[in-house]
Amino acid sequence: MESFIIIVISILVLYLGFYLFLPGLQGIMYGNSSKLWPRVKGIITKSDVVTESNRIGTSHAVKINYRYWLKRKSYLGKTIGYAKYGSNQNAVSDIGDVNSISNQYAEGDSVEVYYHPNKHYIAVLEPGFSWTSVGLVLLGLGFMFLSATLIYKLFS
Repeated sequence: MESFIIIVISILVLYLGFYLFLPGLQGIMYGNSSKLWPRVKGIITKSDVVTESNRIGTSHAVKINYRYWLKRKSYLGKTIGYAKYGSNQNAVSDIGDVNSISNQYAEGDSVEVYYHPNKHYIAVLEPGFSWTSVGLVLLGLGFMFLSATLIYKLFS
């Protein structure tokens, strides 16, 4: 029974490792290359501040939607940037930071959109790299290593 519990915990820790590692790796790859992506004009179609409260506290995030067109095809983007604190899933506790981002991208504003040259549905408003992505990769690797260590100790 004890070994079963260790295996279940190891699988959960491994899952957590991948859950952190993969978005971090994507942030590193796309964040780095997004500075070189082609640009096109777009328009902000939605700009909202979302507030969530739980037992831990209150967090705020900006939810931005924008539309851009390439070769007569319309695309919808939601990513402000891979390095932008307080954007998308990067919730913050300071409402002032979030309001500042929201005001920068008001509904109806014209914006410059950086899009992936081969995957046109991937786009950002602010290209660039974030060290947070490196932290996610390292944390994810740490959890994967912990999981492997637990399994190794169980079977050795």
